Amino acid sequence: MTGQWSMLAKPILGTSGNDSLSGTDADDTLIGMDGLDTLFGGAGRDTLLGGDGRDILIGGTGADLMVGGEGNDRYYVDDPGDRVVEIGPPVSFDRPPSGDLYWVGDSVTTTLSYRLGTGIEALVLDGSADLGGWGNASDNYLEGNSGANQLSGEAGRDRIRGRGGDDVIFGGDGDDGWTHQYEDVFGDTKYYGLEGGAGSDTIYGGLGDDGLSGGSGNDILFGEDGNDDLIGGLGDDLLIGGDGDDRMYLSAYDFTSEPEDGPSLGWDGGGAGNDTLIGGAGRDNYSFGSTWNGDDLILDFTRGEDVIDVRPGYHLWEWFDSNGDGVLNGADERFSVADGSLTMTWYADTTGRVPSLTLLGVTELTPVDFLTSG
Repeated sequence: MTGQWSMLAKPILGTSGNDSLSGTDADDTLIGMDGLDTLFGGAGRDTLLGGDGRDILIGGTGADLMVGGEGNDRYYVDDPGDRVVEIGPPVSFDRPPSGDLYWVGDSVTTTLSYRLGTGIEALVLDGSADLGGWGNASDNYLEGNSGANQLSGEAGRDRIRGRGGDDVIFGGDGDDGWTHQYEDVFGDTKYYGLEGGAGSDTIYGGLGDDGLSGGSGNDILFGEDGNDDLIGGLGDDLLIGGDGDDRMYLSAYDFTSEPEDGPSLGWDGGGAGNDTLIGGAGRDNYSFGSTWNGDDLILDFTRGEDVIDVRPGYHLWEWFDSNGDGVLNGADERFSVADGSLTMTWYADTTGRVPSLTLLGVTELTPVDFLTSG
């Protein structure tokens, strides 16, 4: 039976209760039966059968076979020869009222590069190695480790978090997103789920309507197809919307603070760096607000199609249209035109920094170029 899993030896059996079973250095078979069981194979080529209930299956040293059965099971994979088989019914994600993400389903935690098999919903990469993680056709949750990871959701409506390291994240098919919850300036609840984390990440939305968040590094975000939301986060970021009607956020989240000498315009998501934004095809929305403190550049603002998003209840022209002609251009106090491009400067922050926004190839703006409400 060399190279095969065997059940010829007497199995180690659980009960109908919650059991903790451990194998030996031999090739063992552990059967949890009913209940919430923890099975640890130990050394050898072990077979672990969880049975009914939410079980934890840890193969241990050696190439092990782990079968979960009914219930939402957790598998720990540490050997390239480990095999996970899930025979329970498929499940999906859910969100509690608090907005924190959790998954209702089966998960694999591993120190290896890993592709989820059929019936497994979640993958968590452990340790610090540079690993890859791939989903399946289900709605998946993928989480990286502190290394440089490549994470791909494949088909389905996925949530992906890069954590530390310089990660590459692919949303794949489906409407991907919604790991973090917040309320935007219109009171809409949003969830973002292609999240880069601490490194300098590259994130691809793929097909569907996706939510991309770069995190704290110098990130590159590609919305690709669909109506996508892109948040650069901290760092010097490049945001490219692609096809569809996309929204790009130019600064950190801030819903309450007001500058001492001027208005607050809303909120945005490029962060505290100098960001470059390319909306691509479609009607794109660029949002910015009171915590905006970078020197940002929009490369393809199309008048009559794209808009700059302003917080409801504020009257832009009362603050910026200094000559009262209904047009924002170089004749106004906080606007200048150089080399055929319009630059708007904002109010100094608490450090004295004066952020700016430049629209390449645009020399003036009118009310139709702004989205306001209230």
